[in-house]
Amino acid sequence: MKTTQLTLIILLLALEGFSAHAATYRVNQDGTGDFMLIQEAIDAAVDGDEIIVHPGTYYENIHFDSKNITLRSTDPDDWDVVEATVIDGQYGYTAVTFTGIEDETCLLSGFIITGGGGGWGGGISGGDAWSDPQVCTSARINRCLITGNWAYHGAGLALCGGAITKCLITDNWTSNGHSGGGLEACHGLISGCKITENESTSGGGLCNCDGIIENCVIGGNIASGEYRWGGGLSGCDGKIEDCIIRNNSFGGLVNSDAMIINCLIVGNSVTDCDGSIENCTIGEGTTGETTVLARCDASIINSIIFVGLSGCDDAVITYCCIQGWTAGGEGNISADPMLIPGPLGDYYLDPESPCINAGSQSAADAGLSDCTTQADGTPDTGIVDMGYHYPIPQDEVDVEVSCSLIDDSFAPGDELTGSISLSNHGSDIWLDVYLGFV
Repeated sequence: MKTTQLTLIILLLALEGFSAHAATYRVNQDGTGDFMLIQEAIDAAVDGDEIIVHPGTYYENIHFDSKNITLRSTDPDDWDVVEATVIDGQYGYTAVTFTGIEDETCLLSGFIITGGGGGWGGGISGGDAWSDPQVCTSARINRCLITGNWAYHGAGLALCGGAITKCLITDNWTSNGHSGGGLEACHGLISGCKITENESTSGGGLCNCDGIIENCVIGGNIASGEYRWGGGLSGCDGKIEDCIIRNNSFGGLVNSDAMIINCLIVGNSVTDCDGSIENCTIGEGTTGETTVLARCDASIINSIIFVGLSGCDDAVITYCCIQGWTAGGEGNISADPMLIPGPLGDYYLDPESPCINAGSQSAADAGLSDCTTQADGTPDTGIVDMGYHYPIPQDEVDVEVSCSLIDDSFAPGDELTGSISLSNHGSDIWLDVYLGFV
């Protein structure tokens, strides 16, 4: 065990006559909290306040009223608590509504959000697209289960421009002829989410979400109706990175100008995508549909493609492994990529695969040196391997952090001297440490 001690010297600036204390309110249906209804607590809160909601099903259609507050369950990191703390809109209106002017200090975390119905956003609406589609909330949404909601557009969420992280967005649907079963027009970061089993005519999973979509699983979503288009993602033109897009019906990824980097796209077609495709694996899956890469004029590099290509004559394809490929091109091969199962999926490379060390640049330059194509978890080094790279399973991290100050009382203007001790009993990690005084 190695312990590092850091000595910190911090100057206090005295602000006489100033005092600010954020309030914390508790909501509990048994009457032991400050309020029994969530909306009553929001009405009483001001910017900076925190509202903690105890488990229960709250049949409400709540509105943040432009307040930059934290609204959370008692423990958003515990999924048992999340599943026991429910906001149910009873299909009377959107379950959770923002005005669109909240900033990133506003947080919604740790709820099931269900039973919402609306025009834009059944579960969560981040603005009013009917009056101004450019106004989207910057509030953050974290560790929520958003399910069983309906809307014309964005049944799960719509018009949310803040970070949406570690959410499960499943079993939401739009009316026939409309779009965004899971999310629509959510242009902020969408990270670490599972977006599954949602349904819409266009963009069963996501529609017109132009921000960064990363580390997400997008699967089993459905495009339905006469003019169905894009079961997985439709019209998402930002950056799609480190995602698994699988077994979505009627198109996994369609009508996109996005940068698509290190994605596993199987069991669904890629159609009309004119951005760029880099270090992806695109192949057959289990939907029973004919899976193709069609009408894509993208730059395609360092990828494994074992589906048919159709209408991609203007695509610039280099350093790819393509089934049945005869058109040449720099670095392209048509050999069997020799895919094998591994700890996180079925698309690792056999140690003898011709796709190993066959890319266009170094793994470090591709940003993939901390990922692997090998079932044993060996990081990619040297020339980058073709195809999708899995994350490397991490050993358990066991870190202890403690801090102390030499003195326990201070006058305005005094110099504070203290220390932080870090003890790591697990594997090597990078650790950022922040210290604040209140």
